[in-house]
Amino acid sequence: MGQFEAAERDLEEAMTIFEQKLGRTHPRVASVLHTRGVIAVRRGSTERAATLLRESIRVCEAALPPDHPDLARVIHDLGEVFLVADDHASALPQFVRAAKLRRTRLGKAHASIANSLTGAGRSLAGLGRPDEAAVVLEEALGMHQALGNQGQWLAETEAALSKVLVSTDPGRARKLALSARATFSAMGKPDEARALDDLVDPVAP
Repeated sequence: MGQFEAAERDLEEAMTIFEQKLGRTHPRVASVLHTRGVIAVRRGSTERAATLLRESIRVCEAALPPDHPDLARVIHDLGEVFLVADDHASALPQFVRAAKLRRTRLGKAHASIANSLTGAGRSLAGLGRPDEAAVVLEEALGMHQALGNQGQWLAETEAALSKVLVSTDPGRARKLALSARATFSAMGKPDEARALDDLVDPVAP
């Protein structure tokens, strides 16, 4: 509902109760820190979000098995925060770690693994390593397709791969961008759709 201040107040109260009753290193505390981090990035404070998510990771590492999905989820979201901040060098190791943890827990093919691979591919692209990015994003796309995934997750991978391929395979890049743009438009995400306009209808030199 976008009522971030009210949510933050409730979460602060919840964390105080959990810390008093369960201790600082309890999974419920980690969950509250995670949610507060997500709220912080939605409010535009990536630095605060990163601080909260790092603390959530520390609590998860102390309280949960090393391959627990909650730990992988927070690590992945920390990577997303760094992407928002255009800090691709910090984002990449988070996505690589999240993907590794998720493979250990979930096996070779799962939507969450593909999502972390997409994050890694976007980070590599942002670091000016398009060939490596393409390899990772192709794996993510193949995983989504094999699982029959549709919607935003697939569209995000298609969009990222289209941007990487635009100079080497413009025809396929356009096809991927068309698919992603259609999905984003159908989901009511006009900003994401517009970001692909130049790939779908490139301006002649």
